[in-house]
Amino acid sequence: TIKTQQGARTMAFDTSNHNIYTVTADMTPAPAPTPENPRPRPVIVPNTFTLLIYTMSPHASVGGAGNSGASATVGASTPSAAGNASVGASSNSGGAGSLAAQGKALYETTYMCVGCHGMNGEGTDLAPDLVGTRLSADEIAKFLEKPSADASDKGMPDIAATSPDLKPLVAYVVSLKRSPAQ
Repeated sequence: TIKTQQGARTMAFDTSNHNIYTVTADMTPAPAPTPENPRPRPVIVPNTFTLLIYTMSPHASVGGAGNSGASATVGASTPSAAGNASVGASSNSGGAGSLAAQGKALYETTYMCVGCHGMNGEGTDLAPDLVGTRLSADEIAKFLEKPSADASDKGMPDIAATSPDLKPLVAYVVSLKRSPAQ
């Protein structure tokens, strides 16, 4: 077992590097129960959404003796906060570099693309490598607008052509592409 931040929910597990991706946010205290709402829930504090990435340390062990009897205990795991993101927040100000940076934040947190395409777009068993894609920026945009049936079945969202997130996501995916000479 891994001790996580309160309220964290596992979103993805990367089988290639054994990273665990969880999301959480700060919460307000739950309001007092009322007859209409006997079990009130806390509310998410705006702009506190956080992606936590747990990586195994080089000396970690899974299972085995001395792990408090848990059947799949990770011996050592360290979280790293990938940052806070306001869901859907993006602006089109700045140059191509800032557009790609906005896209990276959307890729890593808002849309959780890392869960299937990997932290650096290297691909996983669930989704293809983006680094070696031969798609042009226009083709990437079209795919994001209308993913294939297979991609949709695996949870890939469609991004409307009018969404302020489309251009930054395309800019980030284009920035991942290696040149044909590599």
